[in-house]
Amino acid sequence: MEEKIQHLAEQDLHRAIENPTETEMAFYNHKQGFFLIQECDDGYDYTFANKRYELLDGGQLDVQEITIYEAAEELLKEAGWENGAVQCDYEETEEKIQNTEKEKFRKRGILQ
Repeated sequence: MEEKIQHLAEQDLHRAIENPTETEMAFYNHKQGFFLIQECDDGYDYTFANKRYELLDGGQLDVQEITIYEAAEELLKEAGWENGAVQCDYEETEEKIQNTEKEKFRKRGILQ
């Protein structure tokens, strides 16, 4: 199973290389959760979330000289996601993360 997931990850990352117009990407790792990355003015914004779509970490990579694929690869490697991440739908994943965070705030009485 792990070998199959690794192969899918390689296919997805190679597909990203072949499509240099990509401005946002999302990946799923069955052990760790989700990773989202998108272009911004200074480089790339990124987000890590667990499998329940709860935010774990995020930030900005202030590098414009590399492709979104290279930025994703660098950040995933730093986070220990070298193997097993498959590409998933960015907009759907982003929406689920946002809804999860909103619900968390509602439960705390911060949002209504």
